[in-house]
Amino acid sequence: MVSQLDPVINEIGARLLEISIDESTRRIAESREKLRRDQLSRLNHARKEGEAEGRARGEERALIKLAEKLLKRGESVDFVLDLTRLEYAKIKHLVEKSDN
Repeated sequence: MVSQLDPVINEIGARLLEISIDESTRRIAESREKLRRDQLSRLNHARKEGEAEGRARGEERALIKLAEKLLKRGESVDFVLDLTRLEYAKIKHLVEKSDN
């Protein structure tokens, strides 16, 4: 347990020493810390955007598969449009693809 805390304690000690030296060193340390927090914030924001985009793509793919199955069963384009809420152009493309 103590050996696991040693790196943490060493890091805390190093940071305390770094920020307590003088005013200019403290400002530099604060700037570095702000930069680190800003970078983490940007990375987290980008990750969340990527996850949301991935979910949206997955949902659209699932709706397209559903539309394909419904069209193969002989359901009308209007029914598929109403059920899936996909764009007409996408449904039309699926119909044309299945005709080939």
